[in-house]
Amino acid sequence: MSTPAPAEAESRNRRELLKSIVGLGNPGLQYVSTRHNLGVRLLELIRRKAGGNEFRSQGRVSVTTIFLAGREVELVRTRTYMNLSGPAVAEWAEWAGIGAEEILVMTDDLDLPLGRIRFRPGGGSGGHRGLISLVEALKTDQFPRLRLGIGAPPPNQDPADFVLEVESPEEEEMWNRILPWAAEAVHLAIGEGLEAAMNAYNGALGPGELTDTESEGGM
Repeated sequence: MSTPAPAEAESRNRRELLKSIVGLGNPGLQYVSTRHNLGVRLLELIRRKAGGNEFRSQGRVSVTTIFLAGREVELVRTRTYMNLSGPAVAEWAEWAGIGAEEILVMTDDLDLPLGRIRFRPGGGSGGHRGLISLVEALKTDQFPRLRLGIGAPPPNQDPADFVLEVESPEEEEMWNRILPWAAEAVHLAIGEGLEAAMNAYNGALGPGELTDTESEGGM
């Protein structure tokens, strides 16, 4: 049997490493439709599309198991507020025997244009409180993430207030189209590897992204 080429071996290893998906957000009904909860909303959509069971409480997280791209994958959401996501995820990961590099974290991102999605194998927090908490608790910034672009706030608005606002009707309608597309991207990342998902989706236009003019009313 021939030895796999380096790129093929790397893709295979990455495919084997992604064992869990974490959606970041805040608990409570008042936060469900806020920009900061896009990671949780995408996680729930992935669960429903896969026909997974409801989340069950386990310590400071809620967990369920699904089959995605022919593989068993753990879906995780924290029961803590965003800025305390790290200790909750780290505690669960230690219990489950899952390393940081095996977790795909999904989160909103102010620095990415509205409606864009982008995979990254690791990197800084960009000031995101959930990512800051994860980096500190996991003691590394080398965990894969899927960034969901919410765009920058208006010049006169505090970013902390902006992310906790309920989305405008136009944004909500857009995300109803984008999130299923993003779920397909996650399916590819689990089935074919992070690099394949990066190549296919980073920089790609999502279905029905808002133009700058359309987004001004909701910003």
